[in-house]
Amino acid sequence: MARYRLPLDWLYYDITSTYFEGLDTDSELVKYGYSRDHRPDTKQLNLGLDVTAHGLPLAFRVLVGNTANRTTPRQNCEAVRTLPTATQCTETTFVHDRAMGTPETLVWYGQHDQKFITPMTAEGDLQTLLDSVPTDELMRHPLADHPARATTPTEPAYYGVWREHTLTHYVQSVNTRVLVVYSVTKARLDAQKRDAAVQQLQKRLEKIQTHLNQRKYKRHDYTLEQIHLAQRGNPARHLLDIELTGEEGALSLKWQVNAAQLAQAKLPEGRYPLMTNRWDLDADQVMSRMKEQDVAEKRFAIVKGPLQVHPLWLHKDERLVSLGVVAMIALLVYCLLEHLARQAQRQVMGRILLELFANYTVVLVSFADASQVWTYPEQAPAQSQLLKDLGLPSPQQTLVLS
Repeated sequence: MARYRLPLDWLYYDITSTYFEGLDTDSELVKYGYSRDHRPDTKQLNLGLDVTAHGLPLAFRVLVGNTANRTTPRQNCEAVRTLPTATQCTETTFVHDRAMGTPETLVWYGQHDQKFITPMTAEGDLQTLLDSVPTDELMRHPLADHPARATTPTEPAYYGVWREHTLTHYVQSVNTRVLVVYSVTKARLDAQKRDAAVQQLQKRLEKIQTHLNQRKYKRHDYTLEQIHLAQRGNPARHLLDIELTGEEGALSLKWQVNAAQLAQAKLPEGRYPLMTNRWDLDADQVMSRMKEQDVAEKRFAIVKGPLQVHPLWLHKDERLVSLGVVAMIALLVYCLLEHLARQAQRQVMGRILLELFANYTVVLVSFADASQVWTYPEQAPAQSQLLKDLGLPSPQQTLVLS
């Protein structure tokens, strides 16, 4: 951080998992847990990573495979604060995802004067606060941010207004700002999800209706039980008014969408809260910083992509941790190369940089008399130019220095 004069005013924190296969049952690290690799059938360990605003990994921790995201932000913050480089920064703001934005964590942040920006699951009083914001007020406050895939945005993609909210965890509380965000894309997806749930419930009811007054469906109690089973677990169950009438053997089933309930269900669609204790930032700044949170996810994608480790046999937890260290050092080198390229006005990905030098091999020849000779192949023009642009020494100098 000192060498490249990079600030630590923003840190993006996230967790990923890496899975292992085998018969080892003695590991204290590798456990079954939530798999980001879509391999719930395998054991795993977790990696927590802090990334700077410039996309450089600052610090990481190896975590037990069944560690829940929400339990880690406090320990992560305390660990980062012990770093010598972190003490040189007067104010660091942590940004992380909704899984880590719990009342317990945010109250602790507030009590320890730790700045943060995080989305949060809307429940209870917070959900009531989101619902209380008039739609016309939201529509009067468009935000500047647009989805990355929007090529030629013409209409605002996000709207947001400020509210204040007191978060409480047990007897402790902290005052926060809430940016109530309305996302056009999220509203569309929420509506599609709602409509799909309504259609699913209606299809179940239609199926019951086809069996009505036949065999078991002649009985009122049995038919009502089937209706309840159709409703169970369906988020749209309160949107339909269902009426089962008539005598046994002559039952009648009717249903219709409840207009009032539907209007109430539409109200929270597209809305979510961004929590922060940064009172100096405007809505666009908070939204922009939150959207940058994927910088940590992109770094994990590098570890599992261009830097992916070939399968290894590991028998001890110490070696598992060591493998994590090697992967993170490789990620740091990769990201530093990209940073140097940006500084040199070269818009090139780290993967391309590695591929450019993939065929460059330095060979050490050892003779019987114990003498040695290093052989260096001639650099291609593109290789020489890149080393010059990035301010890196020649391979000869690097090997001598090492």
